[in-house]
Amino acid sequence: KHEASKKDTERLRTEIRERQMQQELRKKTEEVTQMEYIRNVFRRFVESMPVGDAEYERLIPVLMTFFQFSSEDLRQMQAKRSAQRGLLSSFW
Repeated sequence: KHEASKKDTERLRTEIRERQMQQELRKKTEEVTQMEYIRNVFRRFVESMPVGDAEYERLIPVLMTFFQFSSEDLRQMQAKRSAQRGLLSSFW
């Protein structure tokens, strides 16, 4: 009977550890998903913000670093902003 109780205790401990790991994984997944959403919102914001405003231009690299964008992401955003600048100058 004592041996069965030890096995039950160990089984319950294992189950508790597994559930804790599942909760941690779920929490981490939610955090990653939220951060990815925020990064995408920021990316769209940068791509659509007014081109040429010196204050905005100085903030972009800081925020890009904060959100950990890759250099390829930065190039893509700069290309879109350059295209936007080209479109604006063609109207004037």
